[in-house]
Amino acid sequence: MNKVKVPSIQHAAGIWFPDPQKIAKHLLALANSAPPFSYENLYKLTYDLLSRGAPYEQIELAAQKMRHPLARRNYLEILPLLRVFESRAAIEFVSEIAPRSYPIGRDLRVLVNPPLIYFGGGQSFLPWFIFWKTNRFDEARLRLFVTMIREVFAQDPDIDDASLSLVICSEPIPKKGRGLQVLDTSSIASLSEGERNEMLAIFAKGYAMAVSAQAEGRSAGKELSDGDRDSSDDQPDLFA
Repeated sequence: MNKVKVPSIQHAAGIWFPDPQKIAKHLLALANSAPPFSYENLYKLTYDLLSRGAPYEQIELAAQKMRHPLARRNYLEILPLLRVFESRAAIEFVSEIAPRSYPIGRDLRVLVNPPLIYFGGGQSFLPWFIFWKTNRFDEARLRLFVTMIREVFAQDPDIDDASLSLVICSEPIPKKGRGLQVLDTSSIASLSEGERNEMLAIFAKGYAMAVSAQAEGRSAGKELSDGDRDSSDDQPDLFA
């Protein structure tokens, strides 16, 4: 069993619930069963694609060589969508971004690691890639996520004026195949300080519950009734 942790700021927003016990359940699921694969290598291929560091055929070949069959299938589903995004974006040059962290609660910081920023037409653009098969961002989670990202880069003179967009490569309709959606976040209102603090306090409580449950060798999900469970609780959807 791995230690309870929050893999990224995207996960923090994606598994937020008004009920901290549900947050704890998801964190324990992440700790108890490692995901079958990660998208880390796909982020590298995305950088190569958007920076034109390698021909698309070479990038596709690299995806075909992925050993894990589920990773290979998902990479090959996503790469054509990224190729469409690249063809539509007026990219002049691409730059890497140093990883950062965001404080969720006391002694709890989560990774903020967008793969790149790109520039074109005298403007900067920060695309955040959502590779989950199921897009978990409802309105509340989306506003929390956008608020946190804005706060992370507010003090960075090179990024604070970048246009933030979500490049979503999820399935709009389950079992109907992935599609490309580019969501401009400029129309999404940030949470007020009070709203943000309340949501993060709930998350921190869920995290504490998960840590406590793991230390005691029990499952936070045992106390949930069947009526509290829904398809959105499927942890593998975060990675498949």
